[in-house]
Amino acid sequence: MGAELFAQHATIQNLAEEAPHEKKNRPALQLRKLAWTISDRTTETAREDLSLWRALFQSVDYFERAGFKFVRSHFDDTDKNLLHSDVAFEGLARDKKVSSSW
Repeated sequence: MGAELFAQHATIQNLAEEAPHEKKNRPALQLRKLAWTISDRTTETAREDLSLWRALFQSVDYFERAGFKFVRSHFDDTDKNLLHSDVAFEGLARDKKVSSSW
């Protein structure tokens, strides 16, 4: 049922092709913060090929907590079935590279 709620194609704007990069690491605390690079690039992909989060999730063993939120969104002026959204993700995760316990 959920697939019918989404368009056959997704347009991805402002997300660079590179995988997330580390930002503000705290090795002594075993903390890493990852961020994506913003670009002027726009791409379109089929719904079944969409994998925005794969680059981030491939290094995660499991999440203690995680959540998505809409930062801002608005319906399209000409097509009220089209929602433009900025989405944020935040989570606390166990990295696959870290072998010691928390």
